[in-house]
Amino acid sequence: MKILCFFLCLYTIFTTPVMAEPQPKLLKSADQIRSAITKNKFAAAIYQTHILLLELKEKQQKILEKFFPIQYEAFAKATPEFTGDPDTIGVLCTIRYLNPVNQTIDVNIVFCDSSINEYLDLVRNPKKVTKQDHLSLVKMPGSIGALERFLPDQDYCERNIVLSDRVMVNVIVNGAESKKLLEGFCKILDLKGIGAWLSF
Repeated sequence: MKILCFFLCLYTIFTTPVMAEPQPKLLKSADQIRSAITKNKFAAAIYQTHILLLELKEKQQKILEKFFPIQYEAFAKATPEFTGDPDTIGVLCTIRYLNPVNQTIDVNIVFCDSSINEYLDLVRNPKKVTKQDHLSLVKMPGSIGALERFLPDQDYCERNIVLSDRVMVNVIVNGAESKKLLEGFCKILDLKGIGAWLSF
């Protein structure tokens, strides 16, 4: 499964319109890996795959950063955390925004994770959504749908935006007194761009 996800990531990166310029170095690396595998030189293939993953991670980081604002209201973007590791398929990256009073907005890009199907099922079957879980359905342009959890007594609000059966954006606001902050932040995210870039 991890190998399949790795090659699907390769396919996505090489066929994405965001990266219009040719990627001869990456393609050459992929050819070297394929050659090593066909010759049963698995140690060489694993080593070359590791090097290629590092290069892909760097390119992926540059592309993903373009989808998020540097600042939102009093919140400034901290250093993003990118996994890019086939052992951690699930949360592809986490971006944190912090304001001067230590309130946070955390954005997680979830990719090829089984939890997406659980949220997708709830979005498609609204009767399964219960108020006792503090969940409500929210319509978002550019998405299949979203589930929101608002806990005002804990100053916590979360929105899981399902873009496809493989991509979900999770936005969490901690310390904010109102969910208006969450709503405003979600409106400025380039959901269509994120969904298109991660589709395959």
